[in-house]
Order: sequence, then structure tokens, then C-alpha cells
Amino acid sequence: MRTYVEHLKTRRKTGLPSDKTIERLVTRVAEGEQLEGSIGVIFVDDSYMKELNRKFRKRDRTTDVLTFPMKDEFQEEILGEIYISVDRACAQAKEYGESLQREISRLVVHWLLHLAGYPHSRMKTKEKDYLSR
Repeated sequence: MRTYVEHLKTRRKTGLPSDKTIERLVTRVAEGEQLEGSIGVIFVDDSYMKELNRKFRKRDRTTDVLTFPMKDEFQEEILGEIYISVDRACAQAKEYGESLQREISRLVVHWLLHLAGYPHSRMKTKEKDYLSR
């Protein structure tokens, strides 16, 4: 499992998990779910997320996370990319009374489980398990 973390059109905010923390979390979930391939976690701002949402989902608004499963042209297995709006994550953390680090971690785990094929109805227990380790 190869993980890469990028920051596009957003500045690092206080409380954002370190790239190493994100990489360890992705590895833990990927190993637990037997996922293979590379995964990208890309942090963006609301305006960039709105552009992505408009382009790929035809929705003219921002959202907290977008996930793109994919394969590259060389048939190297790329599991996908997870785009996270730091602006939305900050607002949600405040709304839920959580730290930004906890909210980002929750979003990463949630969307990795989607990439693993889980529907919402089967996700809560898995999420809690991975976040409590």
C-alpha cells in the first residue's frame, strides 16, 4: 500500500493531522480491509471542492469529501483518491464538538470503507473500530 498526501489550494491549519498520521491511518484500514494499491488523500479548500463537485457530480456546491476510485494507464493498481475540504472539515468538527484531527480521521476512514465496498448501513461499527485503535 502506497499512500500520498497533498495539499492543494489550502494552507495547513492548526490541528490538521500530520501527513504521517494520515499515512498510518490509511495503512491500518487498508491492511484491515485487505485493500491493495495506492491511495491519495488530497486536502483542498471549499472553492476547489466546489469545482470538483460541479465537474464530476453536476452539483454547484461544496461538499466535505469526494472519492474517486481509479486505475492508471499502466494498469498499476491505484485504489483511488480522497479529496477533503479542510474548510468543511473545520466547520463539521466545530458542529460535532470534535477536534479537526478527529474529524479528518473520521472522513478518511469513512471514505476508505466506501472504497472497500461498504454501504452506510454497515459502516458505523467499522468506523468506530478503526478510529479507536
